[in-house]
Amino acid sequence: MKYHLIYLLFLTHFLCFSSPRITVKKEFENVILFYDGNTSNEEYVKLEFIAKRVLLLSKQYDYSEKIILNYLFSDERNEKEYFIAYSKPLYLYKHKDSEKTEEIKLLDEDVKFVMLTAYDEIRSQVEALKLIDFALSNLKSFKNIDTHKIQYDRFKSEYNYIYSIDLKKIKKIINKKDTSYFVTYSLNKKIYRETKSDKSTYFISYFTKNDKYYPFLSEREKETVLDSLNEIKYYARELNNVFIFKNKFEFNFYAFPIFGEDLIKDLIIKRNVVYNEDETFNCSNIFVNEILTGVYLLEYISGYLGTVESSIFTIEKGMIEKALSKYEYNHPSPF
Repeated sequence: MKYHLIYLLFLTHFLCFSSPRITVKKEFENVILFYDGNTSNEEYVKLEFIAKRVLLLSKQYDYSEKIILNYLFSDERNEKEYFIAYSKPLYLYKHKDSEKTEEIKLLDEDVKFVMLTAYDEIRSQVEALKLIDFALSNLKSFKNIDTHKIQYDRFKSEYNYIYSIDLKKIKKIINKKDTSYFVTYSLNKKIYRETKSDKSTYFISYFTKNDKYYPFLSEREKETVLDSLNEIKYYARELNNVFIFKNKFEFNFYAFPIFGEDLIKDLIIKRNVVYNEDETFNCSNIFVNEILTGVYLLEYISGYLGTVESSIFTIEKGMIEKALSKYEYNHPSPF
């Protein structure tokens, strides 16, 4: 397990830091999602939620041309940053020790599309929808809004250049309290996390609606909502048991009886567990493995590029035993 984690840790950070090139491209009809971060956690799942909602929004406007959602990882800033324009599907970057500016072309076509570029952690589906709604609600005038070539310090070793309408205008659109009917419509639809499960059996997953998250039990296609959460940081499933990490400090644990029994809501085991109380704690990935019946090993990579810690969660005791092991991993510099 230790070497498995080291490999994932190396692969994830090497891809993120060694190159700005897109690692993921996924199409949802006319909406195309590009992403260059880690796809093994819920941040990427949230991007798929956003892409599917943008598709719903575009259909409300009968807009069939392509929309590009370009989500990029950055290590320079903690706050969110959005850029939007009717422009060619490309972005530019330059290493700080070089005079050469390189162009990354997202699509082969040389026509212009509505393109939203965003950096860092995904916290809200509403913000992206508001910006796309602004573009599509009056496309002709949006195409004619002046755009600027904006320099962005994406990495400590790299500049990015983004074409966008004025950033003050973007903040004004995002901060507007009212949302259009089409945005409200797009938010009100259930969108399910893609989970490999047979619909004819039992499983626990979650869906999103109105910018909230709803863990549910699927009981042979009968759906029982278990919770309403403002945020989901990680999701880990081991057979019929599920860990949903609400933030970096606590998780909800759900379990139900073995297959074949008559399942009812009252039989669900549900626990809220605080697994870390250190305010400085931060983790980039969590791995869960059942080592005995009802006993789970939790391993999480904490800190910047480097400490793998493990704890045990026991269903019967409803408790977590911390710091079973802890080791430092000095990640080699990709530069």
